Amino acid sequence: MAESHFTPSAPPLPRSPAPPRPVKGAVMAESHFTLVVYDIPDDRRRTKLHDRLLDFGSPVQYSVFECLVDRDELKKMQKMIQKTISKRRDHVRIYFLCATCKGKTWVSSGAEVLEEQAAVVV
Repeated sequence: MAESHFTPSAPPLPRSPAPPRPVKGAVMAESHFTLVVYDIPDDRRRTKLHDRLLDFGSPVQYSVFECLVDRDELKKMQKMIQKTISKRRDHVRIYFLCATCKGKTWVSSGAEVLEEQAAVVV
């Protein structure tokens, strides 16, 4: 019998998904670009706040987070901060940056400024 020189071909590439369609009647929540800056002398409370802020944004320096949050997430974040810190000893500030100011942000090195990611609701 003759030897077969059959070479299996690679599987076909998957088709790219269709672009997302807007959901009828859906309202996009307005997101706010915020900087959360904190000064917490106690290591345990500072670490706890840092770990909890990871649910809302990205750390850009030791005590600075960039967060992109809508109104409800902002309220949740503020409530979490109040429960985590000592009101007498700790200091937390949330600064709001408009799109124009955010666009003027200069980064010398490290991660770029946090951007809103498009989400598809299925």
